[in-house]
Amino acid sequence: MPRADWHFVGNAEVACPPPEEQEHIVHFLNHADRLVNRLIRAKLRLIELLNEQKQATIHRAVTRGLDPDVPMKPTGLDWLPEVPEHWEVKRLKYCVRFVSGGTPDTNEPDFWNGATPWVSPKDMKTLDIYETEDHVTEKAIREGKTPLVPENSVLMVVRSGILRKHIPVAVACQAVTVNQDLKGIIVNEQKLSPCFLAAQIAGSQDALLAVWRKLGATVESLEHDFVANTLFPVPPLSEQEDILSTIRSESRYIDQAIERTRREIELIREYRTRLISDVVTGKLDVRGVKLPEVEEAEVSLDGLDPDEAEELPGAGEVAVSGPDPASGAFQSTR
Repeated sequence: MPRADWHFVGNAEVACPPPEEQEHIVHFLNHADRLVNRLIRAKLRLIELLNEQKQATIHRAVTRGLDPDVPMKPTGLDWLPEVPEHWEVKRLKYCVRFVSGGTPDTNEPDFWNGATPWVSPKDMKTLDIYETEDHVTEKAIREGKTPLVPENSVLMVVRSGILRKHIPVAVACQAVTVNQDLKGIIVNEQKLSPCFLAAQIAGSQDALLAVWRKLGATVESLEHDFVANTLFPVPPLSEQEDILSTIRSESRYIDQAIERTRREIELIREYRTRLISDVVTGKLDVRGVKLPEVEEAEVSLDGLDPDEAEELPGAGEVAVSGPDPASGAFQSTR
């Protein structure tokens, strides 16, 4: 375990300005930190709003289609009262097949560091899964320790604390395996596009969480029977592709704005680090600086660690926390 050598630390030479100057430095840096936190809070709120805008865009497209004047029909569903008249409404289990995941024995080296990606919730941060942190071997798959999920399957987290906020969902861009906290959803592509299903779940996740959540579970979980028996709107395949194309186009600009804002937050943090270094080493003299008052309420982060911007609910979380804007949202994996 990495640790600092106390002999080295204890004998390090440090700058010791006069006590009065130390007070000036502390006061200045406290003031600067409040301003930086206020700016970061504003940027985080912007990301949250952009994510909400993206989710609303997706939800509108996958539940009402692209024609604002299309005749609608009632569904009898609380989470989706009506859909376009020419769309079918089917239980999900009649359009897909579910695969439950598993974890090979971590003490068995022959099961690990193979060629096949092994997806766990920590990998569910993009809309398209190309690679993962961990990989398993053919032996682990052959012996049934974890199932192989084919390319173009939908991957969904079904057990994790993150389900308090949103449902991470993605499409596998190659054959993968999954752990027990995920479901692989193998889609009948004669009826439903995998990308369209992923968009439906992402765009309607707030309503679906209320329907799918397992009651009384010690860890936030989705009830499989609730998921499998949910009625989903199924437009014609050609219309599904048109809807996905529109979502990609409209989401691209939102994704780019989110990425720019995240980069701005990184630069603000870098500035804060450099400012602290310059002030405490005497490169910047702050003794004569007069500071205006800053209201604490203006800079409060409400318990949110500004270094955890990617954990904000919403957007990227419109299907997994933060899509790659270069690829486009819900891009076809074919």
